[in-house]
Amino acid sequence: MKPIWFLLTAALGAIVFATVVIRFFNAVPERSNVDAVIFSLYVVGGVLLAFAPFDRKHRRSRWARGVLALSAALLMFVGVAELLRHYSFWVLSPTHEHAFSNTLEGLRGIVMGFFLALLFSGELAGRRVSQHDQA
Repeated sequence: MKPIWFLLTAALGAIVFATVVIRFFNAVPERSNVDAVIFSLYVVGGVLLAFAPFDRKHRRSRWARGVLALSAALLMFVGVAELLRHYSFWVLSPTHEHAFSNTLEGLRGIVMGFFLALLFSGELAGRRVSQHDQA
């Protein structure tokens, strides 16, 4: 496995693991630090995922490259928005805070749906390009 794919897989696994930790183990005493790390992982995962459509050694269809790019953009948006809210750079009214929190949860679900669609279609890994086609 190439290092970039290992990093991509590790980042996505960390994001899924972090989401489970936040969701089900909500009583962590160091919740503030855990949240900041998890939201930073969203941003890092989005940046790593942004490079996946441009991999020259794996060929993907046009729609799969678009879905990967959209997933990366959504992950980075969710991570940055959560970090801004976490550090109180962006303060919303209680009504808007609740609505925006639900919106971000929905975006996380959409990204998960995109990954499942790519996984079941076989486009997540792509088709390996032979040496003759690379030149």
